[in-house]
Amino acid sequence: MKRMIFACIALCISVAAGAQSLGVVSGRPITKKTADVVVGALVTLTDVWTKQAYQRMVVNDEGFEMVVPHGSYDMKIEASGYETYNLELDIDDSRIDLGSISMLTEQMAAEKAAKRQQRKAKRN
Repeated sequence: MKRMIFACIALCISVAAGAQSLGVVSGRPITKKTADVVVGALVTLTDVWTKQAYQRMVVNDEGFEMVVPHGSYDMKIEASGYETYNLELDIDDSRIDLGSISMLTEQMAAEKAAKRQQRKAKRN
């Protein structure tokens, strides 16, 4: 009987040791101009060390929520007609709410880059 109890305790400890702690990240990609949610945006979290990728499609006005193992991640939000949004995240036990994430249309991004180039040319 004692052997069975010890075996059960050892099994529980090994299962608990193998379990990963999870964190939650959420947000709402919105258009910078109108503040509408970018429905259809693809959110990808890629673990920096293991290269494991987790993806979620934004399907409604509520944005996205992802549950992933603790770690360091590169986040990428892509949508047709928009500049790709990139962010580095460290995810732990806490809940990370990124709130509204402004996405620039490709045209807005090109105009912004052109203005930056003009300012740089004036300085030189």
